[in-house]
Amino acid sequence: MLNLFQVGDYSYFIFNSPELRIEYTNDSITKLLIYTPEEFVFEKLLAIIHPDDLQNYLNFEATITQFWTDLAPEKVFKYKTRYDFRIICKDGSTKRLLQQVAVIQSDDDGAVLRTFVIFTDITDLKQSNKMILSIMGL
Repeated sequence: MLNLFQVGDYSYFIFNSPELRIEYTNDSITKLLIYTPEEFVFEKLLAIIHPDDLQNYLNFEATITQFWTDLAPEKVFKYKTRYDFRIICKDGSTKRLLQQVAVIQSDDDGAVLRTFVIFTDITDLKQSNKMILSIMGL
């Protein structure tokens, strides 16, 4: 049923925030970006974000990190973030991805340890290059 309601191809991964490391990527990353799960590491992700979107991507990540840092520990799991950006696939094509992130593990002080990240191809849905960050309560 999930595939029926997805707006486009998607993939997901688990990100270890303190280590800046992608710990697990499901196989659908290959259909989405043509990279294998083994190739899709954090350094590769940063390298293939469209150059015109990279600074906004980094600014959004800094804003999100500060947001989670400022939250009371019991509220860390009650929010998700989302924004879109362009990424360059292994074949050189460009796609626009919607990135949604939720915390799946934190320490006793509320520091984020792991997040669950979903990339969805929204290339056909959004033509504008304007990136907008949303932080939503669950």
